Amino acid sequence: MVLAVLLSLVALIGGCLSHSGSAPAQLARRQPLTRTRTIGAPPPRIVASGASSGRWLVYTSGPLRAGPSQMLCGTDQVAMLAPTQLAVSESAAPCQARLQLTAQNGTQASIPVTIPALPKKAKVRAVSVAKLYCFANPAGRAIYITIDDGWTPSAQVLALMHQTYLPITAFLIADAAQENLNYWKAFAAAGGMIGDHTVSHPYLTKLTRGKATIQWRQARTALGRWLGQTPAIGRPPYGAFNREVEVAAARAGLTALAGWSATMSGNRIQTWDGKPLRPGEIVILHWVPGLGHQLAVLLAAIRALHLNPTPLTLASFAGIAPQQRSLNGD
Repeated sequence: MVLAVLLSLVALIGGCLSHSGSAPAQLARRQPLTRTRTIGAPPPRIVASGASSGRWLVYTSGPLRAGPSQMLCGTDQVAMLAPTQLAVSESAAPCQARLQLTAQNGTQASIPVTIPALPKKAKVRAVSVAKLYCFANPAGRAIYITIDDGWTPSAQVLALMHQTYLPITAFLIADAAQENLNYWKAFAAAGGMIGDHTVSHPYLTKLTRGKATIQWRQARTALGRWLGQTPAIGRPPYGAFNREVEVAAARAGLTALAGWSATMSGNRIQTWDGKPLRPGEIVILHWVPGLGHQLAVLLAAIRALHLNPTPLTLASFAGIAPQQRSLNGD
């Protein structure tokens, strides 16, 4: 009887291999399961990049797994600053290479990157004056979320960043950041960007150039020491700026200043011209009680308009005209 069963099994296996019966149909039905797993775990990709503090920053679509050290073109070292943020040291000449990325789920990708060399003339201009921009690059229907001051950290915002990898720039007052350093370290570790909002939030236009420079420099230095990110972008308190403020920012080591074109008043979004949000807008909120709900309202509007939250970097201002004066409502 055992022999009969074995013979039956052999015949059945032979039939699967030699005949187009029911077995091939079962294999055909299994193929979509493999494709579904691939779609559910897409390889990591680069969503934004730009120069900052002498390095080329790369932002990825999802959290990465720390892997072996990389060196591009023999000179450009790669460092992980946050789960979705890499820093590549700039080379003396443009460099083209492939960046190896490994997502936390193990999915890998080899992505071509170009690391530009910053021209000497551009460096001189950047040191002389840090221009202010109220709009950024609209490519890819990008929109930029910024949150100011830092007196009231929000656990809801941090949780949302962990869940969705939402790119947010916090323009921090150094005095405020020092009150909750553990929170801001967690914010930076979650991929948040740190911007300079001065030491004590004064009207910089009412200070001498020297005192304004101290406000920028001391905050920039302290934030870099505390949080591991030395800001390249600043935001003047109250949106008050003039050429002296821009020169002081450059002397303090900042490369650009960020204004804004849209605000949150309560749960109402107000743009500079009263029209709906558009690609390229820089939105300002504040670290105050109720911020989590405000951000939820903003994100609902962003999704309805098919806009894409994007990291605010120096590259975001490429090709954008700087502001000569504050926008209405600033």
